This record gives sequence, structure tokens and C-alpha cells, in this order.
Amino acid sequence: MSELAPVAGKSRKVTIRGKEYTVFPLDIDDLAEFETIVRMERNRGLLKSLKDSGLQNELITEAIGATAAKPVSLGDIEKNMGSMMGVRFLLWCALRKSHPEVKLEEMGKLIDLDNLGEATEIVADLGGKAVKKGKNVKGGKKK
Repeated sequence: MSELAPVAGKSRKVTIRGKEYTVFPLDIDDLAEFETIVRMERNRGLLKSLKDSGLQNELITEAIGATAAKPVSLGDIEKNMGSMMGVRFLLWCALRKSHPEVKLEEMGKLIDLDNLGEATEIVADLGGKAVKKGKNVKGGKKK
């Protein structure tokens, strides 16, 4: 019988924009929620491109249904973890456990292009292994 290593629950302090926050490691619930967001973004992009294509609504509905039924691959999740959307959402997941007052819609006040590299490293340290430490997110400035 195998057991999962005890990894959950260890918080740490980080400083973002001069303010100290407590963040928690990402857990399976955070990643499952992120999977849903990746799926929604995939479907939204497809819908936009299909609507612009001039296809009949029945064909668009069929294509969206087929795409929505496809599972999100681990590769898609890893690729999106390092995106601006991914860093924003996953850092919010880590913050909301001890800072419920921080809303997702307000993350733009904490993360911008000047500190995106730093935020990316925080997410990587919290369990977002796909976000490579030391690699800069496209558009971000590493300090």
C-alpha cells in the first residue's frame, strides 16, 4: 500500500508590492479549479474563431460540444500555468486561504508586468512545477 507524502498545509510568507502575505501550497482542488478555467478559455477561443468563420450555428454548436467533451491534457495545464492568466489565478489560489479579502478581480493591483517574473517564481515554489523557476514569462520583467 502506498501513501501520499505529507505535503499539504505548509504556508510561507512572501512580499508582494511591499506587503507581506501568507501563501499556501497549491493543492488538488486548486489545480482542478484551474483545469476548469483552462477548459473554459479553450472553449471561449474556439467559439470566437468559429463565430468569425461564418459557419452555421448547428456546426458551431457541434464543434464546441466535441471540444468541451475532450479532457484537458496535463500538457495544456502545464502550458497555461506559466501564462499570465495562470500565474494570476494560481497565486490567487495560494493567497485566498489566508487572505480571503483578496479577490481574483483585484490581482491586477498585485501583479503587473514589472513583478510578473517574481509572481511566477512564487507560483513555481508553491507546487506549480510547470512554471520553471528562473524562466521569465513572456512579457514579464525579471528583477
